[in-house]
Amino acid sequence: MRLLFCFLFFAFSNLFIASAQQPASYTPLKDDSLRLDSIRKTIKDNYRRDSASIKGENKKYTIEMYRARLDFINEMFTDKEFIYTEETNQYLNTIVSEIFKNNPELKNLGTHFLFSRAYWPNAFSTGEGTIVFNIGLFTKLENESQVVFALCHELSHLYLNHSNKAVEHYISTLYSDELQAKIKA
Repeated sequence: MRLLFCFLFFAFSNLFIASAQQPASYTPLKDDSLRLDSIRKTIKDNYRRDSASIKGENKKYTIEMYRARLDFINEMFTDKEFIYTEETNQYLNTIVSEIFKNNPELKNLGTHFLFSRAYWPNAFSTGEGTIVFNIGLFTKLENESQVVFALCHELSHLYLNHSNKAVEHYISTLYSDELQAKIKA
């Protein structure tokens, strides 16, 4: 009896260990690289349009800041930080279309919504039309209302042109006669 018990114990324990070592069936998301390339091109076109529209004595410095923003976004594309699949795109589009249906003035912003692979909880608007939603924020939210809130918050930054106004304010302050005089003193 003891021998039978030992045999069964080892047989089942080896079976359990073998099944635990089987690789899990995991299929990574396949990004839509053509669509990502199209978005990247549009972002570059937006940079050119924004740069061409700048006026004033500090135009050169403002264009440099816009270029730094473009470089930052391009680096995210190069590092394959964005998740853009059929499933994620459809999910975001469903939510965004509901937001736009209730806020039609936001439709003409030319916004691109992208999921980032970043693990920290954050979402941000880059200023030229891109809104990035980190997967780390998505995993912390409890329901779709919170997702909508985060997207609307970032859309409001874009709609109110906060990023571009912040660049203009920074440049005009940095190169103002008053600050330059203080720096010289």
